[in-house]
Amino acid sequence: MNLALNDYATDKGNVKYQGVKDVIKFIIPQSYCKIYLKMVYLCFGIRPSQYHMLGVKWKFDGDKEATCLVDTRLMMGASKSPSVFHRLSQAVKRFMRKGGYQLVAYLHDYIIVADDYVTCLKGQHTLIRLLRELGFTIYITRSMGPLKTSFPRYRN
Repeated sequence: MNLALNDYATDKGNVKYQGVKDVIKFIIPQSYCKIYLKMVYLCFGIRPSQYHMLGVKWKFDGDKEATCLVDTRLMMGASKSPSVFHRLSQAVKRFMRKGGYQLVAYLHDYIIVADDYVTCLKGQHTLIRLLRELGFTIYITRSMGPLKTSFPRYRN
């Protein structure tokens, strides 16, 4: 007797949910740190040949002629800005991983995880040096670590 909507479902399908073991993969490291970048889009210059598309003329009170204002840096509201930054962010992540560091790149944050404090500290210094060489500004007051986690160590 079909009384419920689910009784009519022809594909019962199998569903596998993530469990505690999936979480444990991320909490095994004993140290972590976070690097927060400041004003990331302003680090990207615009080609001078593109200035004419990013300018606006404005006549200020008291001026005889309009002033041309041009944004010469990547804008926060431009539709491609996130993808431009994401590509560079992923390249930084690949570089760090080739150096043996484990990290997550999320928007303007980088999180390094390591099995010990010293490795995390070396990773933090390497990442900060690399980001500064690329022209980024580190927002020190929003960055943190390295810190030791209080999670127990589990091995699968």
